[in-house]
Amino acid sequence: MSWRPLVYLGRISYALYLVQMTPFMLQIVRPLMRVARPHTALASYVAASVISALLYELVERPGRHGVLRLFARREVPEPMLGQRAAA
Repeated sequence: MSWRPLVYLGRISYALYLVQMTPFMLQIVRPLMRVARPHTALASYVAASVISALLYELVERPGRHGVLRLFARREVPEPMLGQRAAA
């Protein structure tokens, strides 16, 4: 699968999961969806996807880059030739 919208949806899927499990979604939106029309359900999914994309771009992605940069392996210099190791 290389269709860009689906690839991006895969990238934000964890944020989408988290957004769907918030008290707002569980207590307010889901009960409304039981009695709502199909376009209302679609609108709530689109809204959750937009919120998820914002969370991914503003929190998850910068956080991941920061953690990777923080814990990146650094090269350890080899002892110089001709010098004895400290005993």
